[in-house]
Amino acid sequence: MIDLRSSDTPPVALPWNVLLARADLVPDDCLLDVEQTAEALGFSKAAIYARTSRWRREHTATVPLPHLRVAGGLRFAVGALRRWVAANSVSRLPRQPDAVQLVTRDKPPLAGGAAPD
Repeated sequence: MIDLRSSDTPPVALPWNVLLARADLVPDDCLLDVEQTAEALGFSKAAIYARTSRWRREHTATVPLPHLRVAGGLRFAVGALRRWVAANSVSRLPRQPDAVQLVTRDKPPLAGGAAPD
């Protein structure tokens, strides 16, 4: 979490799942560790490690997380995570109904089901 401090307000600690969406607060080149990335994406740490595994990338259809290895540890650039979320998000909103097309007839239908001349 990042502490946001202002001179007239008490400090506020925002969780990474909120900060990931706020490009005005966290720049794209900021690096997160595994725990911060898990919090940002709502995954467990095991799921984060699984999505960075070379074996898993080669043998499953799982979309890997963009990551870096820095001094032997996994790091995740916030900008790359934002793009990954945007590219791999699925909307859970109900499908909008198709537009209804209004059909007008030149002549009103004949009473009794008689065929027009």
